[in-house]
Amino acid sequence: MTTVLIASADQSLVFQLRSALNEMDGVRAEHVVDSTDELTAAVLRLDPDVVLVHDELGPDPALQ
Repeated sequence: MTTVLIASADQSLVFQLRSALNEMDGVRAEHVVDSTDELTAAVLRLDPDVVLVHDELGPDPALQ
């Protein structure tokens, strides 16, 4: 099972991504976060296989 973490404050985008991921075999959207602060904690806690980060996620730059 491939676990995916979605990092986006855009709820419409999150809904679309989750819908697409749910149609894939062996893929599960593990968790959704809406800030860079939550992203760091979720990555450390969940250790997902894939992290999808919206380029407008804030308040801090996501790549830090």
